[in-house]
Amino acid sequence: MSRQITQGKRNRGQNSGGASPEALDVAVKLMIAMERIHRKGDSDMVCRRKQVTFLIWWFTGALVFTDSMDELPNCIPVAGNADCLAYGLRIILMDGESWVDFGLRYHCDDKGAVHWQPVPAAFNALFLSVIRNSPRGKALLTEPQHAQLIEAVQKTWKTLPPLSHLHAMRKDSFFRYWIDMIRTDPELSALAKRTLLPKTFTHHHHADNYQRANTNQLRYQIFKAHNRGLYRLAKLSSFINYQGRLQLASSGDVTMPSYLKRTGAIPSFVRKQGRKTYSYIELPAVEYGSCRALHISGVRAFFARLRSRVDNARTRLSSKADLISYHNWRTYQIAFLFLILTGVRPNHAISIEKAKCFDYRDAIVTDKGQPRPIWLCDFLQHALKEYVAMQHIICHHLGLSPTSPWLWYLLDDEGSALELSRSKLTHVLNELWEDSSTRIDLINCATPLRKWR
Repeated sequence: MSRQITQGKRNRGQNSGGASPEALDVAVKLMIAMERIHRKGDSDMVCRRKQVTFLIWWFTGALVFTDSMDELPNCIPVAGNADCLAYGLRIILMDGESWVDFGLRYHCDDKGAVHWQPVPAAFNALFLSVIRNSPRGKALLTEPQHAQLIEAVQKTWKTLPPLSHLHAMRKDSFFRYWIDMIRTDPELSALAKRTLLPKTFTHHHHADNYQRANTNQLRYQIFKAHNRGLYRLAKLSSFINYQGRLQLASSGDVTMPSYLKRTGAIPSFVRKQGRKTYSYIELPAVEYGSCRALHISGVRAFFARLRSRVDNARTRLSSKADLISYHNWRTYQIAFLFLILTGVRPNHAISIEKAKCFDYRDAIVTDKGQPRPIWLCDFLQHALKEYVAMQHIICHHLGLSPTSPWLWYLLDDEGSALELSRSKLTHVLNELWEDSSTRIDLINCATPLRKWR
């Protein structure tokens, strides 16, 4: 048992909410790296080109994901109207501000699609100075320079004398910095993490099957995550008090074009040349993820229709059949609220046993044969109390005494209790869904509402 507990703690520590790598150790190692990847005879431009190439390798994870160091790619500056390619670099000029994009491979795409991604704010000035002075369509480094950089990466990096009093991170851990940051970042969705990391590096291999996002939304999440990871390093620059080859700028000190300031999504553009000038055309976003993730607007519309059915049934309570119909619609309503507010999959539980519900605050459901505690939020607790009160009033008014171990259940025409089933819920779901041409499986759309808040 102790080994399982230890492994569980280790797994939790490596995922969302876990401890991030020590920022000071990473900052010191980055300064050492920026000095050790050069040769004494390198010109200033060659030094900066090596810096750009190494930084691309570093924050894209190529130093870890590549099977052999000899396979590390060379970066290629391209024009603004060129197609996106892996490790390509281009400049976008909008609102009088220039920004560099690089070609990022999406690991969530089985075909390895590549999309443009803006570089972090801390690196934009360096990347601009290099690309503006580099020919388009040619590798950033010559073959000898590329081989020298790979050789320098593989060598042991000695600590710089001015930094000898500070602790530096191990080189292999430094290479994994962005992997650890991505895995522990609580603001990155599972799909965004799957975009940045191969499947073998993700904790839950199928978590992205429950989410859907387009490239604009993923680009926004990744850009923010990169800036967060570098901001914690930039804050320590003044503390280290070392004027090295690389000075990290905080994202708050950098002027960004308006499209990078948007909330929730960052579009990508392609340059179109006109007769006298050129313009940037926004590229269409590409959808990733699974159809299990339903659009928020569709879910809202569904619950609005369900509420309308409940309200209509409430206006007709003159007969026994009307009361039973109203009771059943309220049962469907509380069942859907339970599924979406708790995230419990409907093949595990659709209702709660009376004996396993405690003060309408906590409950126990069976998950793959094992009891699992769940917490009922304030909204669900209030709705559940209202439902139980309504159920008691209707049964008392009709003189019914239905016996059921479940908190919510259906009533047949005679007033006997009927256990709620997934097929009945699926039928109601497809009846009320806005797109009648789309059949929805309840199993595939059971996504917790908290992911949309």
